[in-house]
Amino acid sequence: MKRILVLLLTLALLLSLTCGCTTEKNSDDCISVVCTVFPAYDFARAIAGDLIALELLIAPGEEVHTYDPTPQDMRRITECDLFICNGGTSDTWADTLLSGGAGCSVVKMMECVDSLCAADHDHAEHTGHDHGEYDEHVWTSPKMAEEIVRGISDALCAADPENEETYRSRAESYCEELRTLSDRLQAAVTGGTRRTLIFGDRFPMRYFTEQLGLEAVSAFPGCAADTEPSAATVAALINRVKADAIPVVLKCELSSGLVADAIAEASGAKVLTLHSCHNVTAEEYSRGETYLSLMNKNVTVLTEALK
Repeated sequence: MKRILVLLLTLALLLSLTCGCTTEKNSDDCISVVCTVFPAYDFARAIAGDLIALELLIAPGEEVHTYDPTPQDMRRITECDLFICNGGTSDTWADTLLSGGAGCSVVKMMECVDSLCAADHDHAEHTGHDHGEYDEHVWTSPKMAEEIVRGISDALCAADPENEETYRSRAESYCEELRTLSDRLQAAVTGGTRRTLIFGDRFPMRYFTEQLGLEAVSAFPGCAADTEPSAATVAALINRVKADAIPVVLKCELSSGLVADAIAEASGAKVLTLHSCHNVTAEEYSRGETYLSLMNKNVTVLTEALK
């Protein structure tokens, strides 16, 4: 009886190991692509569709900045054909992994564009200071997203030359949609009466505001790890909103919104979410939200914030 039990347990273990590999190993007729963050995943999905086996490492709803890859995640990367990551300090673990001899091709989104220093903008207590780190949220500018899409398209073509024509055609169509998005965002700015955005939150939108020629004042510089701003910071933001009669205080997706709510309550402003698209909620993912759909919703938010 014991021998039978041991045999059954052994078989169960072998089956569990086998099942763990089946969804990760690419089939013979398509390449496997692994992405760390939602923008990379969504761009690759738009370009390649079902021509690739595509995986997103950081699940919808997860906090991107504290992501720590599991051994299974690392195996997915080392076994894939193309790995797409952001390329900033949050991805240093990937550099260590890839230096160990992973055979996949790699696209780093930050290397597709010219990056800017993260904290070289205004926030409530300091002005125009520079912490010397580069802002990693390069996709938040639709114009820079075009460059990233072309970089991903080039890598897909190199990895799968048989489908090059399809990849390039889809990439160009997607870039046309990005240009339309840029036009809509710029029209919202042109039609507004102000040029300042107040973020009662972290500030991942540096490239977004740079493209549109907007000023931004935030509770935190960049995506600082601070859990809450000082009382002086909150007071400064409240005073700014009141003095300039700013109608909207912004927060980011997946944020608690506590700071923005406090500023809004004290100033009479409204709280709205401006989506950086760094990640989506599980609900947004299940209903098919994309970078383009979320960014187009930002047009409405921007229009109200700049009244």
